[in-house]
Amino acid sequence: WIHEGKLLAPDGITEDGLGTAVATRGDLIVVGATWHDDLGDASGAAHVWSGATGTWQHAGELLLPGGSAGDAFGQAVGCEVGTVLVTAPWHGVDMPAAGAAWLFRAEGPSWRPESDLALVDPRRDSSFGHAAAISQGRAVVGAPTRDAGVAHVFCGVGVTELCV
Repeated sequence: WIHEGKLLAPDGITEDGLGTAVATRGDLIVVGATWHDDLGDASGAAHVWSGATGTWQHAGELLLPGGSAGDAFGQAVGCEVGTVLVTAPWHGVDMPAAGAAWLFRAEGPSWRPESDLALVDPRRDSSFGHAAAISQGRAVVGAPTRDAGVAHVFCGVGVTELCV
């Protein structure tokens, strides 16, 4: 293995926490920055880079729709071609620390929020989004402080044949 470079957020400052979580797939890299503060102290962000060996270009900064201070967006990240998964385990409007997970879709050179992976039975202090992964149209999001711990599985629209 040969070190090919380092990725820095264009607006990064000390204690943004860039590198909290990382994921890569093909020509896509996603990196979480849970203490980033665009939406309030420790609201968090995720940064996306695209390219190839040695020529990575910053392709966007993702923020939690409806995010606020303390959400820790970027705690877990995942990616597959054209889709990025980012979580915020401390997010909660009506239920503190219920957590959130969002999918973002590539739209030309930018990224747009596509879907909130909503739970049918959210609970306060579940930490939904503490860990996450995505592959072949299936996302798994962990909620370790709910009951004895739970891993929630989501299947993407249009790829249900993978989830049968």
